[in-house]
Amino acid sequence: MSVRNDHHQKTTVAPAIIAGVGVHTGDRVRLAVRPAPTGTGIVFVRTDITDRDNRIPVSGEAV
Repeated sequence: MSVRNDHHQKTTVAPAIIAGVGVHTGDRVRLAVRPAPTGTGIVFVRTDITDRDNRIPVSGEAV
């Protein structure tokens, strides 16, 4: 597998919050996109679990 690495990082200036309805559950859901320090990458943070690590970093190895 080839992962493109062009070193052109971008981040948001301010948080963006999107609310809607979950496709599979029909539950109300909320997605927040927040600025992060350079090099952080994309990280999903689950707020519905508390008994284990709720941070899920996105990586080519996980695909």
